Formats: sequence, C-alpha cells, structure tokens
Amino acid sequence: MVKIRDIAGCWTKLQQKEYFELRPECEAAHLKFTEKDWQALLFANEEIGHRYHYGIRPQPVESDGTQLVWSNGRKDWIVYNDKIKKGTKLSLDANEIFIPVSPERARRILPCLRVLPLYFSSFESQARGEVSWEEGGTQWALRMLESKLEGKI
Repeated sequence: MVKIRDIAGCWTKLQQKEYFELRPECEAAHLKFTEKDWQALLFANEEIGHRYHYGIRPQPVESDGTQLVWSNGRKDWIVYNDKIKKGTKLSLDANEIFIPVSPERARRILPCLRVLPLYFSSFESQARGEVSWEEGGTQWALRMLESKLEGKI
C-alpha cells in the first residue's frame, strides 16, 4: 500500500463531489483515522470503483482480511466475513469486495466508503428518487449487456 503523507489531502479528495458522495457519518469518523486507516480507505474505495459489472469473479487472497458486502436496501456496506485467511479461494459477486485489513479497521472506515456504482442501476435507487425509472432501467440494461458481452455473467 502507498504511504499517506498528506492526510489533509486525503480528506480534500474525499470531499470532491466527482469522487463520490460524502456521507455525514464520515465527518466524525475521519477525525479518528490513522495513516493505515487512510490507506485502507483509499484501497477500498479504489476496489469499489471497479465494481460496475454484474457477475461472479475469483478473488485471490494474498493476506488475511475482511469481506464487505453492499446492501442496496440499507444503501451501505456491511462487514460480512471478517475471518478470511491468506490462501482462501473466494468467489465474489458484483456487490462484494475483499480488503486486506482487520475487521476493526474495516468497521472504522465503513462510514467513508463510496457508494457501489451498481447501486444507481438498482430498484432501490429508483424507489428513493435518486435516479429516474428510465435512467435506472437503462443503466441496468447497459450494465447487463456489457457484463454479458465480456463473459462476466
């Protein structure tokens, strides 16, 4: 992982609207972050940013870590499996990520994790009025087609 020298710079990046929606819970949480928390957060948000295809994918586990699962209903990340050991063979769905951090660190960074990109194609985002039914349905259809063409589903 990259060494974080500029914690204020990390906070500034988190606040940039084009990066992702900053949740109010993150305001208080980030004040307690250590350098390793910032590293974990940036790593996890990078992983989340790549989750825009549907389908199962293999996940190599090169160190002990924690599995997080996105819930559209809660619009939140959840610590799902906090005892994943190095060498485990994981198969993760589009709403799951593995991060090589302790469950305690994973729980600390949860309030600052970005929204899963696929959320905005979901029924829940449409029902909440965050996207129109037409936009959400179109996004869903395009993502499904893209995933199918790339052999991910």
